[in-house]
Amino acid sequence: MADNIQVGGYEDPFVVKDAGGKGMGCYATRDIKAGERVLVERCLLWQVNHTDIYERTNSLLRSYLALSEADRAKILELHSDRNPNTRFRNEAAFENSGELITADQLDECVTVRLVHAANNFEIENSKKAPDGTQIPPRSGVFIKASRFNHSCDPNCWYTATAWTGHFICTPMRPIKKGEEITISYIPNQAPREKRQAALRKFWKFGCLCNRCEGWDLDYDVQLEEAYRLQYPNADEDTLLPGFIQGGREAEERRILRRAELLEALRWPPELYFGYLDAAEYFVQLNKELRGADLKQSLVYNQRAERYLDNAVAVGEEVWAPGEIIWQDTIDYAQKIKLRIAEIKKALEEPSGS
Repeated sequence: MADNIQVGGYEDPFVVKDAGGKGMGCYATRDIKAGERVLVERCLLWQVNHTDIYERTNSLLRSYLALSEADRAKILELHSDRNPNTRFRNEAAFENSGELITADQLDECVTVRLVHAANNFEIENSKKAPDGTQIPPRSGVFIKASRFNHSCDPNCWYTATAWTGHFICTPMRPIKKGEEITISYIPNQAPREKRQAALRKFWKFGCLCNRCEGWDLDYDVQLEEAYRLQYPNADEDTLLPGFIQGGREAEERRILRRAELLEALRWPPELYFGYLDAAEYFVQLNKELRGADLKQSLVYNQRAERYLDNAVAVGEEVWAPGEIIWQDTIDYAQKIKLRIAEIKKALEEPSGS
């Protein structure tokens, strides 16, 4: 299979090239519609995330050593931490790997471990086996997906867990030819300082995306202009209030405003992801409570539920039954409903019981 052909025989709608200070990046080779396929890719390298560091490392080694020479070369070409001190510290993880590698292979295997650290996605959640034991989660590396750069206001949605061992990516809004394709490496509804801290800790960079430095206004301007064309007699002061600047309130207003505009415009694929963004915002607010206020937690979860239910309804218009993108949201909505039921039960219990 040619390198630019995906699972299912689809041709990549992007090319990998230099992205300046960000290293390599992926750029659209044609206009891509919201909801269209961008990438479906099989995992090439995986690790079972055992608690024990040596078991974890050896599972990664077994996966790597099973690859062809050509696939190993692709792994080694990916970004990794080249700091000599970091490499030296990582050598200790191979102390119990003598049956798998020789001393001459140690340097190469350290690179593999660091490539995995810099490029892995969670591909399988922890779960219970039939005998009741806990099966550790797995994380994996995808060659093409690893080239997608981060943005806190990404133009693409992805999942690496809905179809085990596969990365599925689709645009949340139209992408123009020549535009960079971006995803979020982190929960992108967290406050700016938390996003920056997570990126520095795990990926060693500070984010300079439009959202961290301001916002990408192009998409919002496009929505406003389309709204005015469709509703020329609308009361803009009521329906299109101006953006406020700074802080969490401004972020909430922009996220919810996008959903409101998309509702009015009835652009189904984009509206679907607008609802998902809004739901994620309230899920993030709930996480920040850390269980300290059950009543407020219920409010946030119910608001997330409403947006997820809306997304499920719109998804029925956009995708065929069983489509992974849609099914992932149905499953997510069900988890939120279960969480709401648990919170309600906890609130009904007498205090001190």
